[in-house]
Amino acid sequence: MKVSLATRVGDLAEEQIVAILRQAYPAGEHPTEVENDDAAVITVTPGLRLVTSSDMLIEHEDFVFPEFSAYDVGWKTAAVNLSDIGAMGAQPTGLVMALGLGHDATVADLIGYARGVRDAVNELAPQVSIWGGDLSHARLFTSQATSYGEVAEPVTRGGALLGDVVAYAGLLGFAAAGLRILMGERTDDPDLRGLERTGAIQHAVDAQLRPHPPVSLGARAAAYGAHSLIDVSDGLARDAARIAAASDVTLDFVSGALAGRCADLGWTRHTLGVDPWELVMAGGEDFGLLGTFAADAALPEGFEAVGTVIERGEHGVLLSGRPTEYLGFDHFRHS
Repeated sequence: MKVSLATRVGDLAEEQIVAILRQAYPAGEHPTEVENDDAAVITVTPGLRLVTSSDMLIEHEDFVFPEFSAYDVGWKTAAVNLSDIGAMGAQPTGLVMALGLGHDATVADLIGYARGVRDAVNELAPQVSIWGGDLSHARLFTSQATSYGEVAEPVTRGGALLGDVVAYAGLLGFAAAGLRILMGERTDDPDLRGLERTGAIQHAVDAQLRPHPPVSLGARAAAYGAHSLIDVSDGLARDAARIAAASDVTLDFVSGALAGRCADLGWTRHTLGVDPWELVMAGGEDFGLLGTFAADAALPEGFEAVGTVIERGEHGVLLSGRPTEYLGFDHFRHS
């Protein structure tokens, strides 16, 4: 049978599907020592510790077609998994990819997905290799990855100290704004009819479809002596609360330090009818890095001071000394 971009996955053998994915995946700098076997074999650098994490994206829960393309799903799967490794202060080395898709998916979908993974890796962590994975039929398009990295001493959520500077690197609020635009277009929201995808609006959509976590800044933050780190996937307030709980402290954000972030999202007030502060404090999915550093330490390039660590109080997160009403995303509470 002649295979074309329109060929259905259901008309291919599993070996053909694997070959299509493998051809498009990146090679990286840490290839497995054996191929086409039951498991990958990797040599870990002597003196370093292995770091691993896993995230999955499920159709209708984490993305929808056609607002997302298969390319976008591949990109985002790689990006969010690499982000977790960076958030430990580690250097990513490998990904194991698992994909579930229906019989009606096409070769074009396979190639798009694999190229999304490849391009995200090449841009965010070009040293990373794909070490294999799994493939299955599924009613819903499902993409999952397990990420690996190496670090001498991991930076955890539990190391924040009183008097630390709270610092942030990456976008804030744009991915959440992009999601609102995509869902508004999907439901034909009359307020979004005729909305042109230009400037900040396109930037927000891109931030949702193809996030750019500052992966390499995790290892740099560790080198600068970061006391704690977390990647902000569920909103600044919610993920800050995780550092606060693990470290038994309170993180007090300075509203003035975040005002510029809100100003960058000022257009959302009239375009989307949403308070920019909600996007900044609770938006999620920008996958920036939130960390704490000693008060007298220099911050790595890319980080900016946004608050301080104070003694644990009734609330783990404050905004200029007051509790914030913005709580962030909870996967199950919102399902």
